[in-house]
Amino acid sequence: MKKIFLIIFMMITSIISFSSNTHNKLSEMARSKKYHLVELSGIDLVSIDASVRNDLTLKIKDNRVYGFTGLNAFTGDLGNESLLFEKIAVTKVAGPENLMKLEDHLLYILSESEHYVVNGNKLTFHSKSGKMRAVYEVINDMNNMTKLEDILNDSIYTLKSFSKVKVSTLSKIDRNKLTITSKDGRVSGYAGVNNFFGSYNENGFLDKIGTTRKAGSVSSMNFEKEYIKALSTIKKIEMIGRELKLTTDNGILIYRK
Repeated sequence: MKKIFLIIFMMITSIISFSSNTHNKLSEMARSKKYHLVELSGIDLVSIDASVRNDLTLKIKDNRVYGFTGLNAFTGDLGNESLLFEKIAVTKVAGPENLMKLEDHLLYILSESEHYVVNGNKLTFHSKSGKMRAVYEVINDMNNMTKLEDILNDSIYTLKSFSKVKVSTLSKIDRNKLTITSKDGRVSGYAGVNNFFGSYNENGFLDKIGTTRKAGSVSSMNFEKEYIKALSTIKKIEMIGRELKLTTDNGILIYRK
C-alpha cells in the first residue's frame, strides 16, 4: 500500500513539475517576439479596416505583456502559471463605436483567458474550458531577413490600404487592379492610372521606378503620384499572415496576396 501511494505521489509531482516547466518554456518561446491578432472569438476582423487590424499587436517582455487594441496601448502582468492580466493598464483614447467595441471585447477575452499556447509562429489564448478565444501570429520583420523580391517573386499582391491617400479615391475597377508583382529581378504593377515598373537596389528595396504616360482624373493622378512616391521610399517590410505591410517615408501600404 505504501509503495502504491509513493508511486502516485511521484506521478503527481512529475505532472506538476512538467506543467510548470511547460509554462516557463512557453514564456521563453514567446518572449521578445511581436505578435499580430489574426482571429478573435465573437468579432469578424475582416470587417475592421486593414490599417487598424495591423496595429492589433502584442509583445511579451520582462514578465509583462504589451499590446495595442487599435485605439489604445495596454500592459499586463505575466502570471506564474498562466497569462493573467491582473493589473491591466490602458491608455484612454476614444474612437469610432466599432473600434471601441473591438477594444472592450479584446481586453475582456485576454483578461478572462486561463492559459496560452505557443505553437510555431502562433500564440493562442484559451478559456478555462479550453476553448480558443484569440489567435496571434508572429510579425516577421523582413527588413534584415530577406528582400522584397523574394516575397513578390511570381506572386501577385493587391493594395488594400494606403495611409496617405484613401484607395477609395479610385473607381472600383481601378482599385481591383492595384497589384504589384515581380519576375526575373524586375517589379511591375498598376498605380491607379498607369502601369509601373522598376528594379531593386542593393538594400532589396525598389529603385528606378518608371510608369507609362496615360492621363487620368485629377484625383486618380494625385493618388498615383503619392503611391509611386511611397514605393520609392520603402523603409521597412513586414509579412503579417497573408498581408504585406510596407512602411515608407510617404505612408503605410498594406497588400493582400
